[in-house]
Amino acid sequence: MNKGRFKDLIEKYEQGESTLQEEQIIVDNTESFPNEYHAWFKFIQINKEKAPKGLQDSVWESIHKKKILNLQLKVGMLSAAASILVLLSIAIYKPFGNMQSYNKKEALLKEALEMFENKNTKSALKPIYEDDIIIIYASAE
Repeated sequence: MNKGRFKDLIEKYEQGESTLQEEQIIVDNTESFPNEYHAWFKFIQINKEKAPKGLQDSVWESIHKKKILNLQLKVGMLSAAASILVLLSIAIYKPFGNMQSYNKKEALLKEALEMFENKNTKSALKPIYEDDIIIIYASAE
């Protein structure tokens, strides 16, 4: 590696714009370009701390648990809302609410029949023509 490229990488490092690969190139080539940074990069290389084993797994596991808890919360809320809607619809909807009892219907029929003057209308009428669909009545008079 030439000195110009090395100095460019060091400038990027000092400005905080270097990538991990560029920093690794600087650390690896410090021996070939002894300068005022040699001691600093040697210190970094010796005291470099590594992440504990299993850290990445535990981080991913905690993220996954949060996703599962969030999903369970959403499912619970949706099922509670659905249950409330079902209960409300049952309470509001009355399927047999408008149906009249047999006794009430019979009383209404009797009241309607009493409105006629001639109560024996059926006996006075005789069918003159009968078909499956049509029946024609005529009075006996």
